[in-house]
Amino acid sequence: MRECMHTRRSGPLRLLMAEAAFLSGRFDLALQGYQNLAEDPKLQPRAQLMSDWINFHRGDFSIGWPRYPGAEFEEPSLPLTETQKESVRVSDPRQPDELTTSLGLQRWTGSGEPSPPLLVWFNFKNSLGGEILVSRLISTFQARYQVPLVLACNPRSVALLRVSFPQCCVVDNTGDLTGLAGSCKQYVLARDLLKLLVKRESDFADISRERMTVPSATEANPRRISRPKVAISWRTTNHAQGRFRNLPINPFAKILARHDIEWHVAQHGEIERDVAAFRKLAPSATIHLNTLHPTGDLSKLATELTAMDAVVTIDNTLLHLAGSLGLPTLAMISVPGYWAWPCQGQGSRWYESVSILRQQKPGDWSNVLSDLEDALTRLIHSQEKHKASRPNQELNQRDSQPSSAF
Repeated sequence: MRECMHTRRSGPLRLLMAEAAFLSGRFDLALQGYQNLAEDPKLQPRAQLMSDWINFHRGDFSIGWPRYPGAEFEEPSLPLTETQKESVRVSDPRQPDELTTSLGLQRWTGSGEPSPPLLVWFNFKNSLGGEILVSRLISTFQARYQVPLVLACNPRSVALLRVSFPQCCVVDNTGDLTGLAGSCKQYVLARDLLKLLVKRESDFADISRERMTVPSATEANPRRISRPKVAISWRTTNHAQGRFRNLPINPFAKILARHDIEWHVAQHGEIERDVAAFRKLAPSATIHLNTLHPTGDLSKLATELTAMDAVVTIDNTLLHLAGSLGLPTLAMISVPGYWAWPCQGQGSRWYESVSILRQQKPGDWSNVLSDLEDALTRLIHSQEKHKASRPNQELNQRDSQPSSAF
């Protein structure tokens, strides 16, 4: 009996109970459970992260970016290495010690005026969605502090950020950084921008209207108004999140079959079995496999996406990219949802053109798929109405405001 009572009070069991509450969407109970683990040194990092996650989810922005284990960074106290190196590379973008030890840069955390030009270090590892999300803050940050910026990001993001922020110098954060030694004196971690800039819900008003820019490669071949063209993605390659976020193939395939839409696959990873299921369950659906290229340079995919009328996706990089471009996007969100999204309503906070279709119960996609059916029907009707009103005109460019087709 004593052993049983001791087990009930043990940290691992209390963590499991908090996790179970979180995964079922009972955030009050989960938050209480995580807070009770704050004094356990082994469990504290996980408890802290999930507490931050829930608080931001519900509108408490005081912490800023959730404190992910492995991503919290303390500037090293080691002196600048005297020996001149032929090249300087950062081994872990989340822990950029080399910015101090090899380049002599000092971390700026918001105290005083930053020294120009300020290096914005994108401290993410294999998170293009995180990089796109934090890029929403660049224009607001520059407007507030009036300082020239150098953006150091994932190589797949470089071309897109260069076009979107022509006033900034953009560099590959995996490459040789020796050139920064003579130009920059300070750096700020990209995750820190959120806490510096966002204090209340209304601060997202301008952020949500920001749009990334892509080369106007499609202008030479304007699209005629026809069936809607919709980019689709239904799963993530993040295995830890996939068991919650991934959409069941069979009911999704049946939706593809029921709507007169041109479907363009923007799904990366191993998709052969999924495509086979689409062919079997939706043989009459028009499904394009090679018009969008979700791997490689993001600027190429961004340019390709501008030929789409809408995007339908789960929570993954495509969602962030489509939202950043201002494309009408339906985001199918599981419970529990990503920390950045609000816990209720259809708005996404970050992207004005994104509408959230949210699970009502964990693991149950039925209401989401029903809402998706309704939204696609509205899209088709909107396209038909637009076609009837402009039968002989070509669609040369998008309106300046997000589409209300949904």
